[in-house]
Amino acid sequence: MWSGPDNSRSRETGGRAMNERDVLADLRAWRDEFARSHKYDLGAMAATLRALDRAAGARLVSGEPRKPEPAAVAMKDLGQPTLGHRT
Repeated sequence: MWSGPDNSRSRETGGRAMNERDVLADLRAWRDEFARSHKYDLGAMAATLRALDRAAGARLVSGEPRKPEPAAVAMKDLGQPTLGHRT
């Protein structure tokens, strides 16, 4: 199984804070390495990501939609015109 990105670049920074370009470059390198290691097969990449998700044991996204909370303040209370009624 694929082991994840090589963190050698992080060690090379010597405690220096990474800037946004470093983070994006590392992310792109990880993505390219991941795709290459799966021979650019989307099905294989998806299967690996699902296996990593299961191995983590906790789901970050449940997939269940949330019910919207009712608006605390009506538009008319904000002094905003409502549809069909112009002030």
